[in-house]
Parts: sequence; structure tokens; C-alpha cells
Amino acid sequence: MPPATRNRLPDAAALLLLLGYFLYYARPALFTHFAPDDMMNIAHYWARGWWHNLVDCLTFWSAQYRPAGGLYYLSIYRIFKLNPLPYHAIALAFLFGGTWLGYLVSRLLTGSFAIAVATAILFCAQANMVDLFYGTDTIYDILASFFSMLALLLYVRARTGGGYSQYSPVVNDHRLLRRCP
Repeated sequence: MPPATRNRLPDAAALLLLLGYFLYYARPALFTHFAPDDMMNIAHYWARGWWHNLVDCLTFWSAQYRPAGGLYYLSIYRIFKLNPLPYHAIALAFLFGGTWLGYLVSRLLTGSFAIAVATAILFCAQANMVDLFYGTDTIYDILASFFSMLALLLYVRARTGGGYSQYSPVVNDHRLLRRCP
């Protein structure tokens, strides 16, 4: 077995272990109803429209109310209307994505597989996360956690000598930049 593949086997095993552990706790949440605030949130963003929500995301210094949540609600509403299953599935996907990013950050910082798995299990499922699993109105917290962990991973990766090229090949690939006028 090539060395590069051998190094990825623990990460692949961890991914499967964490996904199974996460789904054990999260699966029942897929079949719950909306939280009371969801209708208010959907109505608020729907009244503002796509264009205003997109501009609000790009002008992050504005005082607009949680624009990334608006993109979440409007995107799902446009396709699935008021079916709660996709809202829960996408929120849980972001929640698990944050768990995996926590694993990667911990693995980079400690170099220990065991510590990274233990960290991810703490991210993954605990009693305090019930509201995150069952209430899609917590999407703001889920998105904030996901993007904070992504930023931390990029920072740690850059500081440990890995650079950004693995995560942003378009920006860092000098061959693509030379083609730009």
C-alpha cells in the first residue's frame, strides 16, 4: 500500500466512525416539524427577496439580520417549499461538517489521531446539542460554527506550513492567474 494511502486510512475510518455516531443521534431529528421561529424567519427573508439577501451577505458590515440564514431559508424554500425534511437535512449536514472540521483542526494541532477523534466526538453529539439537532431555527449558530471552524482550519493549515493551496487552488494556482487579462 502506498504511504499516502496508508496515512489517509485513519482519517477515513474516523470519518465513518463519526458519521455513524452522529447519525445515531441525529437521524430522529430529520422527522421533526418546524420550530415556531422558522415561519417568521422564512417570511422575513422571503419579503426581502433574493437580491437584498445576497447583497446583505456581501456587505457583511451592514446591520442586516443574519443574511447567511436568509440564503439558507430562501434556497430551501424555493425548491422544497414548507417540507421540513430538507431544512433539517441541510442543517445537520452543516453540523456534521463542523464536526469534521473540528477533527481536522485538532489533528493538525496535536498530531494525534486519538485526540482528534475525542475532540470530534465532543463536537458531534452531547446532551447540549439537542436544540441544534431538532430546531432548524438554530441554523444561524450552526452556520457560524461551521464557517468559524473553516476559517480556523485555513489559518492553522497556513501556519503549519501547509499553505492555502489545498483549499483554494483557483487563487493560488499561478498558471490560472497568468491566463487572466
